Parts: sequence; structure tokens; C-alpha cells
Amino acid sequence: MRITQSHLVTSARLEKQVSELQWVDEAALIQKHPTIFHYTAVEALRLILQSGGMWATVYGETNDRDEFRAFRQPIAEAAYRRLRPLVQRRIDKGELDFGGDASKADEVTRNEALVMFDSLLSTTPIPPYITCFCAHSEPHQATNGLLTMWRLYSKRDGRVALGFDTKALIEATARFQRDLAIYACYLDSVSYNPDDPEARKRLSADAGYYRLFEQTFEAIMDVGLGKRQADDIPDIAPDLDQLMSFYVACAAAKHPDFADEHEIRLVLAVSDDVSEADQRNPVLRPKQGRIHLNYLDALSEVMVGPNKDQDKLADEVRAQLDCAGFINVRVTRSQTPYRDTGE
Repeated sequence: MRITQSHLVTSARLEKQVSELQWVDEAALIQKHPTIFHYTAVEALRLILQSGGMWATVYGETNDRDEFRAFRQPIAEAAYRRLRPLVQRRIDKGELDFGGDASKADEVTRNEALVMFDSLLSTTPIPPYITCFCAHSEPHQATNGLLTMWRLYSKRDGRVALGFDTKALIEATARFQRDLAIYACYLDSVSYNPDDPEARKRLSADAGYYRLFEQTFEAIMDVGLGKRQADDIPDIAPDLDQLMSFYVACAAAKHPDFADEHEIRLVLAVSDDVSEADQRNPVLRPKQGRIHLNYLDALSEVMVGPNKDQDKLADEVRAQLDCAGFINVRVTRSQTPYRDTGE
């Protein structure tokens, strides 16, 4: 049995802030990375300034086909450790029978944990939207930027990295959380290895979202045993804190091959199901899988990437910023040598 969106019922607001749910340490993020960068093309910068904001893309439509699934296996394995005792209890009561084969019970439980992970992610009533930033973690990156990111954009269009003041950006996410009819908006760093200390905390079997797995699994077993009909499952996700903490953990995971990007993510969770109490606040409506947010007041720098006409490009960027009223935003030039690849 798979979970459907109708099974996931949520309240209009988180009972806790995201920082309380899943180890999102905003103070540490500000201290470690005072400025974070969004890499894009010069033409995209023009459109950003023209529109007055940036787009966040729903997780299933980004350029990473496995977005949010990088830690699927360790999350499911931790869930298995919580679910296996529930299976054993049913076995002991005579409700389940694996013929005394504990390995078969293990296999079925592990498979159900994976199925539940996929179901919770694919049927969410609060689909996460993300905008990607990068940290310049090494000293030379402060003047050069990230070579792996410069290579993503056509030299014909010109490449830039938009530097945002991290503290101001986090303040903007708090403002969105307060003033808009949304579930959550926060900034968080990405883990590329499930064994690093931060990831281990998020994947701990004590994480709150595993209670959601337990509730769901109990309901699924009841259906399998004929104790209730598939369409008679009670609300199995009444606690939005649990559901949101699951998405926070998934959003912080990325395949290790992308580690050079040093990614920081702005994550936004919205829903069409807005309570009466929230209807006084503006509602963000997705447009073709994207949501527009204005936090350009946090923009502090634009770094112009390697280009044979870098000085000319820098002048063009300066003119665009001044025209849009961003006269205090610095324009810098990447010191990475330009290489003509014949592109």
C-alpha cells in the first residue's frame, strides 16, 4: 500500500520553528559563511533585477533527478530500526507469521521503510521549493569563486555570482515566515556524506520524523490484516512538525559528487490548504513549479566570472545594478584565469 496525499493532514502553522525541529543552526551558518553566492548568467541577473526577486523551484523539477533522495538509504535504515520492533510485536501476538524466519521479517520491514520514504516524499501536501547558493569555504575562493560553478554557464552570456549577506538573508526568511501564509522558510547547509557529524545527527533514529514512519507503518499493517479498509485510514500525519522535519533532513542531503559546490539552500514549504487564520496574510502561489521571492535587499556583491571581456562585463553589471537602485552593491572580478575552450 502507498500513502496518498489525502492521508497527510496538516495544521496551518508549525508548532516549532524549523531551527528547533532539525538542527538548523542559523547562528553557526552566519559565522562560518558571512556571504553566500548564487551563480547564474548575466542575462539572468538582468531579469532578477527587473523582477525584483529570485525564483525557488519545486524539488522534483530541479536539474538533479535524485534531489532530496541522496540519504534515502540511511534514513530508511534508521526507520527500519524503529519499525522492526512493531513487526515483532505483531508476530508475538500471532497477527503476522513469517514461519519463524526472522530474516524474512527483516527484509519486509526494510522494504516497507523504503516504500514509505518514497511515498512521503512524492505525495507531500507541502512540497518544498529550493533556491541554491554556494559557500566560498577556502580563502582563494573569496577572490576567485568556484571553478566548478563558473563552468556551468556559457561564456558567451557572461557568468556572475550574486553574493548575499547571510545574516540579512536569514532575517528575510524569518520575515517571510512571519508575514506570508507559508509553512516554513529557512536557510540550511547541505551534507554530502551521511557519516559526517551534522548528517549523523539528522539521521539519528531519535529524529522526530521517525514517529511519522511508525504511525504510517501501524496503519499499513492494520490494512494488511483487514483491521481497516485502505480508504479508512485515519489521519496519519497530524503533526506538521514531524512531517516538516522529514523534509528538512531530505533537503540537507546531496550526492557526494557535488561536494565541490559547497551548497547552501533556501528552502520554502507552501500549501494551497491555507487556514482561515492565515487568509489575512499574502498567499504564495506557484507558477509552473516555481515561486518568486524578493530578498534582494540582502544582495551585497556581484562577482563577475572569468571572461575575455571581463572588464566590459563588469561595467555592464555595474550599470545594471545602478539602474535598479543597487548603488551600494560591490562589483568584483574573479581572479580565476580565463581559458578559451572554443565554446
